[in-house]
Amino acid sequence: MRVFIVALSMLLLFPLTAVSQQHDKEEVGKRVTKKYCTLLGDYPDKGINEISAVMLQNAKRSALSEIYEQMIYPTTAAGGFQLTSDIISDKSLGIIKIEGDPKYYNGPNFGEVCVDITAYITKPDLEMFKKKDINIKNYCFNNPDVPLKSIRNEARKASYIEIVSKYNPLLKDIDIEQASRLVHDFDILSEELDLNTSAYCMDIKASVIPFELEFASTGRDKKSTITKKSYKPGDIVFDFDLEKYAEGDPLSDISNNAMILRGKRTGKLHIGTKFDGDDEITFKNIVFPSNFILYLDCYMYNKGKVEIKLIDSKNNKELSFRIDRSEWTIEFPDNKIVSHEIYQHKWYTLKFLYKNDVVKLFAKRENKKEYTLWGAIINRENNINLDGLVLSLNTKVAYRNISITAD
Repeated sequence: MRVFIVALSMLLLFPLTAVSQQHDKEEVGKRVTKKYCTLLGDYPDKGINEISAVMLQNAKRSALSEIYEQMIYPTTAAGGFQLTSDIISDKSLGIIKIEGDPKYYNGPNFGEVCVDITAYITKPDLEMFKKKDINIKNYCFNNPDVPLKSIRNEARKASYIEIVSKYNPLLKDIDIEQASRLVHDFDILSEELDLNTSAYCMDIKASVIPFELEFASTGRDKKSTITKKSYKPGDIVFDFDLEKYAEGDPLSDISNNAMILRGKRTGKLHIGTKFDGDDEITFKNIVFPSNFILYLDCYMYNKGKVEIKLIDSKNNKELSFRIDRSEWTIEFPDNKIVSHEIYQHKWYTLKFLYKNDVVKLFAKRENKKEYTLWGAIINRENNINLDGLVLSLNTKVAYRNISITAD
């Protein structure tokens, strides 16, 4: 009980450092105020900063849900669609901006803490909530295994995928159940069954809501990972697109403390943290090809240290590279240590070339044209199947432009 009360007092004395997002140059499309409360006892394994971040995330989620209802329900018939959990993801919360600073305070119940926010969506982002008409002529469904009595219904369900993928081609592999929840105002204008070919053809009109399609789990959430196992040189295997996020967004799906920040000098977005202590950023379920190139931009402040690990989570194996800016050293997985000049307050593009079990590490300082070879090792780990990337995280490092291509 004593620990609990102390933690509560600390939250009041040292609230989360909030990232307020001003909109001096942004035209507000819709603004809402939200309150979110929780009990500290519900998070016994989390620190004060982590709990505060969770509270802010849930307040933003509530704000997004309210804006969705206000925009969609007035034009949707009774029994219409709801904003489902696969759409209100951490990524979709990026369009919610915070006006001013969140206000943290004690709730009315013992051990309860609350946060108040004023949230808004810009006018351009608000356009994503307006329906777009989709018209498809002569859509034909042909499956000889479907009984004639069921063919009309099956053709209708199959057409849902055609509708959503016409607006967003990334959704061509979406499942029918999810596609049906993303299609609005469906209507068959004309239909015909060809008894010779068993093809059922239709002219269709429907509508979609760009916000729903943009953040559908099989589109947006898979943007960073391609699950195919056969690659050609140059194919993108993984690409973490920072432009899909907004400044201040927490990245709770890949880290406890990581968030989207903006560089004061460059004005560009990057991954970093404002929380003290060591943490990691973990990208899972990456299907690495036999030969690949990993690119990432890394920024190290004074005394900054970075660890980059290529992992095989199933066999508990890893290839770890440690970079110490203050010592100007790079330690390779075979414990070999090499020295190179590593300047603080400079972005470095790191290039890991993995080919035929040889790993070469190249580096290029910002504004330089040529890469420098920092070292190379032979991977002597047997039966290693890489499926993840882990980056160390603290207040002295930052990352951007993380991608993997087949070589």
